[in-house]
Amino acid sequence: MEFSKEPHRLIVAFGRADAVAGAVILVGVAAGLAVFFGIRSSSASGTNPPPPAADVWAATPVFTIETDGHPSTGPADAPVTIVEFTDYECPFCGQHARQVLPALLAPWGDTLRYVVRNFPNLVLHPRALQAAEAVECAHRQGRFWDYRALLHELPLDLSTGRLASAAVQSAIDTTRFRACVEERATREVVALDLLAAWEAGVFGTPTFFVNGRRFGGERTLDQLNELVRLALASGSQGR
Repeated sequence: MEFSKEPHRLIVAFGRADAVAGAVILVGVAAGLAVFFGIRSSSASGTNPPPPAADVWAATPVFTIETDGHPSTGPADAPVTIVEFTDYECPFCGQHARQVLPALLAPWGDTLRYVVRNFPNLVLHPRALQAAEAVECAHRQGRFWDYRALLHELPLDLSTGRLASAAVQSAIDTTRFRACVEERATREVVALDLLAAWEAGVFGTPTFFVNGRRFGGERTLDQLNELVRLALASGSQGR
């Protein structure tokens, strides 16, 4: 049997439950390889990758990353789209969310659309999967950004109790939220994120796709601003 790399075709071929299980296995293998070979966020070694020159930008492969229905800010027709694959136990992701992202969004206005998808590291971060599913439950009630911000305030506490208390603080309908979490109603969403990340060569977090071009590792504000400028100069939108 020939297998497609496309996540939605995997769902059709194997069924939803099998796709979820397959995503868990795949990302577990990916995380294990990342640890073994040292392919993790470059900031783990205390260094940031340099911003690319224009010729490097042009040579970087472009991936098609689905954005519809995922948590986002900024207009859908913005000339620049950044997709971040994140892990809620990843300290670099939390630092980015608290310190870098607000400063990145402010000056670009409607020029920039920012989308968040999930890549919980199932080897290093045992609570990241549960947190990702909970965040997607909050997204179903339109409270993604508020809920995510609360989780990033205490990234080392992603216990079930903490996930529930953050829902109360976010003014979420707690009855609906609790049912969503307990039934794991969003696990397919997270599984599809994992499969999409695997297909696009994501090995660690944060990983950014700027108009479809992949840049792994923690990035400074200046580096991300430079990537936005390069995307604008290239004159093509990416999804």
